[in-house]
Amino acid sequence: MMMQIIHLSFRRFDPSRRPLVESLRAFFIGVLIRVMAYLGFGVLIIGRARTGKTYLMERICSGKVLNSTAKIIASNGSPLSLEMARVPRGGLFAIDEAAYVTQAQFQTLADELRNRRVIYALQRIEDVARSGLNDLLRGKPVLIIELGKRL
Repeated sequence: MMMQIIHLSFRRFDPSRRPLVESLRAFFIGVLIRVMAYLGFGVLIIGRARTGKTYLMERICSGKVLNSTAKIIASNGSPLSLEMARVPRGGLFAIDEAAYVTQAQFQTLADELRNRRVIYALQRIEDVARSGLNDLLRGKPVLIIELGKRL
């Protein structure tokens, strides 16, 4: 069975320069992401540091973003554990910097994550395979939102 992939590229977010325009962009891209997640798509947001991945996720799932940036810095880049207890049971939520979650932890939580609507944010597309997300997304259509790519 061939996997369906939709890959869209957008300019990076820069809310400090144009707050209203960037807020509107995030809103409309967020609507697209919510609809696709509701339709069963796995959602990946790919972009280097400072391209606006977290900015976008916070507008899509306010209060439901497992943001591990501070923990990554504190642990010198060591793998992190997901705190699923912090995530409300229903609705869409996001895992920021998903590449720092261990493959073993994704496997442990696989059943729960497969049955939830989740946005995964990573800095590089290669991180999908390295982190084990490809196993979680197997059999699902996938929406890739790439931020910061020159258009």
